[in-house]
Amino acid sequence: MAPAEPEAAARAGAGVGAGAGAGAGAVSRRRPNRRSHVIDAAERLFTTVGYANTSVEDIARAAGLTRPVIYQYFGSKEGLLIECVARARELLNERLALLGTAPGGAASPYEHWRSRGELYFRTVEERPALWALVYSNDTTLSGGLALEFSRLREGTILAIVDVLREDADASDEALLAQAYAISGIGEQLVRLWQRDPRIPRARLAERYAAIVTASLGALRCHPLASHSRGPSIRNLPGSGTPSSSGAQQT
Repeated sequence: MAPAEPEAAARAGAGVGAGAGAGAGAVSRRRPNRRSHVIDAAERLFTTVGYANTSVEDIARAAGLTRPVIYQYFGSKEGLLIECVARARELLNERLALLGTAPGGAASPYEHWRSRGELYFRTVEERPALWALVYSNDTTLSGGLALEFSRLREGTILAIVDVLREDADASDEALLAQAYAISGIGEQLVRLWQRDPRIPRARLAERYAAIVTASLGALRCHPLASHSRGPSIRNLPGSGTPSSSGAQQT
């Protein structure tokens, strides 16, 4: 996974809705602690009273700042939501990038993916309300927010591609197909977990590993596994401009 992707997307998306200017970027570089404090306040409100029920005034009050300062930092409430989601994605991407493969390749593919699943679900478990927001299907979200959410998700897709490269030599198209499938498996299992939180995290990681391992085995035996045509990873929407596709999986 590519940790820099969500961070870059968050900076680009901070102006959604209200259009943050260059001054906001300068302020964020000078005062990272205050910026993080505001994001913490916004996250608490978004995950307790809901995004639609939270105003910029509420966030400013919770952070002990004024509304103009919030707008200077983030441009809009939408910009703050993007920052919250970007931070969650960045943490996940960084953790998965550090996990890598087992030394010497001693562990089986199943054990590799069980470890990755355990890390993924532990990350979600640490802040379940935030990840419910990350995977939200809230119809009140604007089109611009949906595009930025999609862009941030592409950062995770690229991170999964990096993990896959460690395990197999395949074309860009094959890697992207596998990464999208794996991302979807994880997200849908989180939805299952949100529906039934009694499921133990360890069992969820085992199911994740079993499904991913079986899926990858079938895909890699297929002739398309070495197919060289298709989009370059460098041209993936998340690596440059936001995707214009309406087929967002959240």
